[in-house]
Amino acid sequence: MKKLIVIAVGIFCCGCGRDAARIPSADTSDVLMKDGNSILRLCDMAQKQKSSVVEKMEGFFFEGYLRGYDAGAPPSSLNLPPEVTLGQQVEAIRQWLHKHPEQLKVDGRAVISAALKDAYPPKVP
Repeated sequence: MKKLIVIAVGIFCCGCGRDAARIPSADTSDVLMKDGNSILRLCDMAQKQKSSVVEKMEGFFFEGYLRGYDAGAPPSSLNLPPEVTLGQQVEAIRQWLHKHPEQLKVDGRAVISAALKDAYPPKVP
């Protein structure tokens, strides 16, 4: 009887772990943005109309990161017009990466910064 309980608990735990691995968590969010290739993939996820739940979550994560970046960037480093949408920012980053394929191996956060600064250059005082 004890062996049966141990086996049942083991099977239950293995099944839960497998499902939990499919959902991105705060601990894995940096992995999703590790380089330009990851950013390009996230841009695609944010722009997809029909996608899986995980792809939608990744797209929302990326859009949330961009909102935080916009809010936290010093005004002197980015000149984002108020009418620019998240979708336009995502597209600007995607196009920038296609124009600069050498940046696909660079840190993802640096790619976002460079792409948005190129698309919306800071005002010169």
